[in-house]
Amino acid sequence: MKRTEAGGHRLGVALVTLSAVIWSTAGFFTRLIATDTWTLLFWRSVFGAVFLLAALVWQERSGALRAIGATNAAGTRAIQAKRSATGRAIESDEVASCVSFLCSPLARNLTGEILTVDGGFARAYL
Repeated sequence: MKRTEAGGHRLGVALVTLSAVIWSTAGFFTRLIATDTWTLLFWRSVFGAVFLLAALVWQERSGALRAIGATNAAGTRAIQAKRSATGRAIESDEVASCVSFLCSPLARNLTGEILTVDGGFARAYL
C-alpha cells in the first residue's frame, strides 16, 4: 500500500471503531434520558444527519466526492479505474453477462450467492 492509502486505511479503521463504540453506548444514554420514544428517535436522527453531513464536508476537502460524483462519465471512470484491482473500469456488457448467466438455466442451482461484478473496486477498500 502507498503511504497515503495506508493513512486512509488507518483513518477508516479508527472511524469505524469509534462509530461502533458510540453506537453500542446509545442504549446506555437512552436510559438516562426521560422522554418518549419518538422524541428520542427524532433527536438521534438529527444528530446522525449532522454528523454524516460533517463527515461529508470534511471528506470534500480533498475533492474525492466531487470526482466520484462527477457528471462527466470520463472523470468517474478514471477514478474507478485508478482504484480498482484490475486497473480499469467495469464495462456494462460485463455486468450484463453476469445478469444473463444468473437468469439462465445454468444458474438454477445457485442460491444465496453474492456475485460482485466491480473489477475489484470494492476489494480495494478492504
